Amino acid sequence: MTNQNVAYAYASCADCRTVAVAVQVVIVEGPVNDFRPANAAVAVNDHCVRCQTFAYGHQVVLSADGHADLSPSTEQRIDDLDRQIDQVAGSSEAFGQMTSDLDQLTAQMVAAVKDDINGNGNGAKAVDASEGRQVEQQA
Repeated sequence: MTNQNVAYAYASCADCRTVAVAVQVVIVEGPVNDFRPANAAVAVNDHCVRCQTFAYGHQVVLSADGHADLSPSTEQRIDDLDRQIDQVAGSSEAFGQMTSDLDQLTAQMVAAVKDDINGNGNGAKAVDASEGRQVEQQA
């Protein structure tokens, strides 16, 4: 089983700012013999003049020992965090601050999913299987 998460920012312009963000929380239910998650962030400036290009990819894989349905309140929380991630990506803040903000929002998303899986009463328990974060920027 493979799961890919890719943020690709490409700029070919003058005086522009290009940002790509991909955040993914994957829940693997039960035992899995072959799982190869992939996470990448690529920022490319092609013949740019004074361009800023930023890509942020963060993927967290959680393993649940049983069936893991998320509650409507957790799904709403994820939607809210996703909107906040979009706002950060569309902001003009410095890329270092953007990375910090995105790390914090991703951590909140992971915590919400883990708390829901661990507290849903169906015997499932979430554990971190793997986490990958990649940030690339070009000026």
